Amino acid sequence: MNAVTGKQHRAYFMGFSMIVVTICHITQFLARYKGFDSSVGNLFFLHGAAYAVNVFFFVSMVGLGYSLQNRRLADFYKQRAKRIYPIYVVFLLLLYTTFLGNNGWAENGISFMQQVTGLVHFTPSATRIDWYVPALLLVYASYPIIFRIVGWSYGHCQRELLLLAVSIVLGFGGTLAISGIFASRLPILYLGVLTYFYVRDRRAEKLAFIYAVAAVAGCLIKPGLMHGSLLTPAVLLACNGMLAAWCGVNSRLTNLLMGGVKQIGNYSLEIYLAQIVGTKFWVEWIPTSNIFLVVASAIGVVFVVSLAFITINKQLGKCFN
Repeated sequence: MNAVTGKQHRAYFMGFSMIVVTICHITQFLARYKGFDSSVGNLFFLHGAAYAVNVFFFVSMVGLGYSLQNRRLADFYKQRAKRIYPIYVVFLLLLYTTFLGNNGWAENGISFMQQVTGLVHFTPSATRIDWYVPALLLVYASYPIIFRIVGWSYGHCQRELLLLAVSIVLGFGGTLAISGIFASRLPILYLGVLTYFYVRDRRAEKLAFIYAVAAVAGCLIKPGLMHGSLLTPAVLLACNGMLAAWCGVNSRLTNLLMGGVKQIGNYSLEIYLAQIVGTKFWVEWIPTSNIFLVVASAIGVVFVVSLAFITINKQLGKCFN
């Protein structure tokens, strides 16, 4: 298996997960800020968002292994910084000058430093604008260390390591908090690195199959069966079924849908940041409580801001190359 093949599979799963996260956030913030009864939305998607975040981390940990191999450590960190920081700083500045403009420069300055360093996860009183990107920064910072430890262990005691992995998932998967806590995803990070070594050593060509198995396991163990919503895994399994349909059916409609999902996955960071603006902050700010107007405008904001972030990030990429 090569890195290009893995990246293609990764885009589909990231795209599906991003769609689930966006729908979840819309229903979640409608309930929080507009008094909307989100029981139906929660039944399908609230636990699904936790599953989707696990997929984000899992496929990232597998992909980072290929980014780290045959590359100097300094180049690894440079590439990660170029991918995250330019557009993330733009995102934070947009929020600090619009929705959070009344907080004051001192408070926003402290918040900015906590977000871009990942320290927001170690400061209980911090204003948490976003938890995922700071957690991702911590993952990037610690990945070479985790990579070396798991790699050494894998080379000396494969069976014991696999047994430990299964024990972690079965023992803690059902009790991890569905919240933005970095520590709760550590087993997922561990399994991602372990999967990289498994795939690398066996020269496996079916990385999509491995991703699908991990995704199904994650949805059954954490957000689905053990948390009371049987419909969540059903919906997400249907999404995975679309990927299988794309592989086996020559359909223009299917190809079109999957092409859209792939594009969402290719720009998952920009779209993730845009959906925070369009769901968490826009839904709170818009004065109307008309559900249809709020949802339609939120989707519109996500779409427009996504295009803006993608365009800006491309231009920033040229500046930093």
